[in-house]
Amino acid sequence: MPNKIEIVSPDEADEAECVICIPLTYPMTYPDNMVGECSRCGAALQHRPHIPNAPLVCVPCITPELLEQQAKGDLVVQITPKTAAEVEEYLRKKNAH
Repeated sequence: MPNKIEIVSPDEADEAECVICIPLTYPMTYPDNMVGECSRCGAALQHRPHIPNAPLVCVPCITPELLEQQAKGDLVVQITPKTAAEVEEYLRKKNAH
């Protein structure tokens, strides 16, 4: 299977293995972001309030696994329509400046 990004429903997203989150050491991307903890290393994380019901994992912890899956062509990243819209809006605003 080739690497891919899938847009899935919130119910499908609740079945995800994990939710990849940005460490709290980065500036808050959105003012309503929430704070959580990486299920692997315990690092403080920021995440959107509407994330799926799956374990939180920080970017540093998940990166080796993602790179391995990518190299094999087995990487599948899932995103909900709401998150996709938020990312699109964020990038639009960032590129407008």
